[in-house]
Amino acid sequence: MSVWDDVVGQEAVVARFTEAARAARVAAEEREGRLTASDMGSATASGADAGPAAVQGTGLVAPATAPGTGSAATVQGADAGSAVVQGAGPATASGADAGLATASGADAGPAEAAPLTEDGRAQPQPVRPQRNTPLTEGAGQSERTGQLERTGQSEGASQSGDGIPRPAPARPRNPRPEASAMTHAWLVTGPPGSGRSVAARAFAAALQCTGPTPGCGRCKPCRDVMSGTHPDVVRLATDKLLITMEEVKGLIGEAQRRPWTGRWRVILVEDADRMAERTTNVLLKSIEEPPPQTVWLLCTPSADDVLPTIRSRCRLVTLRVPHPDAVAELLVRRDGADPALAARAARASQSHIGLARHLATDPGAWERRRRLLMSPVSLRSVGDAVLAAADLVDAAESEAKDATVERDARERAALLRALGLEGDARVPPSLRAQVRALEEDQKRRAKRARTDVLDRAMIDLLSFYRDVLATQMGSDVERVNVDLEDELDQVAATTGPEQSLARIAAIEECRARLRSTVSPLLAVEALMVALRPQA
Repeated sequence: MSVWDDVVGQEAVVARFTEAARAARVAAEEREGRLTASDMGSATASGADAGPAAVQGTGLVAPATAPGTGSAATVQGADAGSAVVQGAGPATASGADAGLATASGADAGPAEAAPLTEDGRAQPQPVRPQRNTPLTEGAGQSERTGQLERTGQSEGASQSGDGIPRPAPARPRNPRPEASAMTHAWLVTGPPGSGRSVAARAFAAALQCTGPTPGCGRCKPCRDVMSGTHPDVVRLATDKLLITMEEVKGLIGEAQRRPWTGRWRVILVEDADRMAERTTNVLLKSIEEPPPQTVWLLCTPSADDVLPTIRSRCRLVTLRVPHPDAVAELLVRRDGADPALAARAARASQSHIGLARHLATDPGAWERRRRLLMSPVSLRSVGDAVLAAADLVDAAESEAKDATVERDARERAALLRALGLEGDARVPPSLRAQVRALEEDQKRRAKRARTDVLDRAMIDLLSFYRDVLATQMGSDVERVNVDLEDELDQVAATTGPEQSLARIAAIEECRARLRSTVSPLLAVEALMVALRPQA
């Protein structure tokens, strides 16, 4: 079983992630090979006589690199004919010739015999700077100019072993990386329910995979990542309204660590859109210049949900809405749902995988959904609208409480146990701050759960009036609520397209109010008044 099995309807994204994982594996193997070769025989030129240069690099392709930056290697000063080269590109020296090393506090060392070519002639050696004379930018340029004048070469030309100048090959400036190449930061976007978090987690497993194909699902790293136990994959998903500054600072600290068992340190943020602007700015530096073996994966509904500075430093991957048949097949295969019920749930949820699973596995979900959709049709007055709004908010709070009450009790018991308290023991004043902090987090999580339930109800109402509008306009698109055809025809016959559009706009406005600080009861009351039948 592959890690990509649950990523349904995203064939292009799966192929792109697979190729990127292959490129990351090649880069990691090359990096490990260079380090091994350096440990076996190469010496480092840092203040002493040294042999061949040691090369260190990552093999990652940055999404956007300015010309002349990031790709050139850095030459550190030392005695000897070789220097330590760090980076992956061609070696350059800031303000000096690429073949010259800067002597910084080290003796030039004894003279060495120049090596001979096959015909017995001495190979030309680079001119060394005088001892205790550091190369500034101007001095390095003068040295370079004098060397070119002595050899009769022009800038950009090279000299072969026979002494004949050869023109240097042209290098492309700021080459555009391929879409399937590996990079250090990814931005995974897609509509709600498209499976962007599942795709990002599968990509993290493919990066750590040791099987023949990235993301095989059979090796231990793949199983550990998918189960959430891999030590090199850090996942952040919040149940609260916002990701706090402390959580982001903790991620930055995790990103600076080297991998424990895998080849990459993967930081997965599933709700990157729930970071405030100030919090995102704290994360910017770590994403812009991460450690060599760190990969960032950010998940948002849209690319506009993050700051442009973050977006410009990530490679964008966009998921599409999966087909209802693909969602139904997933429910049958993974959850063992009835095929007919799975197909009905996939269409009613508009290919939202999480909502489709809820409808296919919860016996009472269909009845609650039917009552919700029929409540605006049965309204006759403002009083009925107010009562219907109160019932909807109470039902949302009850459902949210059922989803969080067990977890809240378990977290409180664990905290009291950690503080040395058992049972119903009285909390001493010195420990009340910690208990109060836990209760505040649980309140925020309950508010988030209630908001999610109400938003799901708004989406169901949108699907109902979408079918009504399609019927009124004579469109031949397939209906979402196929089990409510009689009710849809009745509402479409008694109202006009203008009223349907006004009701759809009222639902969208209510969704925006629910995401703000407006009281949920007041927002839903205003919506129900707008949805009631007009004379």
